[in-house]
Amino acid sequence: SYDKCFSFLESTVDGLRKMSSLTSLAEKDELPEVLLTAIKSLHLVLSSMALRFKAQRNAMLLRLVGQITSLEPNLFSPQQLRQVEAINSSIEPMVDSLP
Repeated sequence: SYDKCFSFLESTVDGLRKMSSLTSLAEKDELPEVLLTAIKSLHLVLSSMALRFKAQRNAMLLRLVGQITSLEPNLFSPQQLRQVEAINSSIEPMVDSLP
């Protein structure tokens, strides 16, 4: 389910945050690409949901994206970061338009 997938990703991000050294992770690991693919998938599913389910899940995805993009050093390459920011930008109007 969407919520289980989201929880798994959130746990993954929490684990990354706790790691003491993320240096060069983006260069030598597939994790950033897997996370980006998962975020895109969640966004796609979210876009097709009925309005009554979107409000809470939009906020959840925005929070997850914020957590991922605030990791230091940055997990994503500049190109991946632009993709994440584009997803983030498309979610914010959905959140603002919901009752």
